[in-house]
Amino acid sequence: PAGDFALESKGYIIPKRQILVSPQVNGRLTKVSFEEGQRVEKGDILAEIEQTEFKSDYLRVQATLAAAKQRLLELEKGSRPEEISQAAAELAQAEAEWRRNQDLLAQRAVSESAYQLAESNYRAMLRRVERLSFALKLLKDGPRIERIDAARAEVEQVEAELVKAKWRLDNCTVRSPIS
Repeated sequence: PAGDFALESKGYIIPKRQILVSPQVNGRLTKVSFEEGQRVEKGDILAEIEQTEFKSDYLRVQATLAAAKQRLLELEKGSRPEEISQAAAELAQAEAEWRRNQDLLAQRAVSESAYQLAESNYRAMLRRVERLSFALKLLKDGPRIERIDAARAEVEQVEAELVKAKWRLDNCTVRSPIS
């Protein structure tokens, strides 16, 4: 008859399969989405861990990557035409001053003290012309390949940090590995 037991037994129910679910990152639980004994499907969200620190790390690394990519781009493109023109103009100005001082010294059309001052200016201008000539050549040649390679390596390093930060952020959501 209904309600009567055919067999009654006492004991423990041992699960066929037992799964240990453990978050990959440490933090404070902000949400638990299941109750003990509740059936869950594979991929269901079981819990969420506080994301503030992990999200800020991820955003910081994203910004660092953007900056590293811009530094690399600047090195790969080299100097802007305006920068080269500016250096050429400074060189032309220094050469003109140098020639003027050279003419004054050749004519000896000044007093002894003025002559010494002009000679000093002449030597200073000569050094400035040399320095500006080198600076202009460096601007035209562009950055060294080693600096470009270092910038590329920096971009790769920050990309790896971004992958790690994204992994940590993604692991703030604990999902069921099986149904």
